[in-house]
Amino acid sequence: AGLGEDGEWYLWGCNEQEQLGPKLGDRAQEKEPRKLSELMPSLKGATVRSLDGGYGHTVALLQDGRVFTMGNHSEGQRSLEPDLDDVPAVSEVPDLPGLAESVAAGSHHTLVVVRGEVFAFGSDEYGQVSGRGEQSDGGGDDEEDRRRWRPQ
Repeated sequence: AGLGEDGEWYLWGCNEQEQLGPKLGDRAQEKEPRKLSELMPSLKGATVRSLDGGYGHTVALLQDGRVFTMGNHSEGQRSLEPDLDDVPAVSEVPDLPGLAESVAAGSHHTLVVVRGEVFAFGSDEYGQVSGRGEQSDGGGDDEEDRRRWRPQ
């Protein structure tokens, strides 16, 4: 992603998981920069302060402090229940305790700073959400137990 001289955000690259927005036809790659407002019409008119991309998801911080995500949600990295079948192309992150100051996307997790405190959601396989810094089993025997989709 890049912010153009015209003040518009441009996106390009892999879009196999719709991390840049809904696919246009069969195109899984955006080889030329495309305006964010074209790829994600639901954000048209919003002022995007920053964008960051993970392995298959993108997180956008708006000027007003709201946070939106798009792309893969299989580990909870979009703050959506991972087993949902009908997922919106773009969704606002719920349950944050205030307006976000910054965002970052990890491979399969997302970090959001609110009032100086870090909130995380997504894969906690190696403690990247819980902050333990060690491989986590999530308290259960199942791989799905390592998924956190509510900001913690």
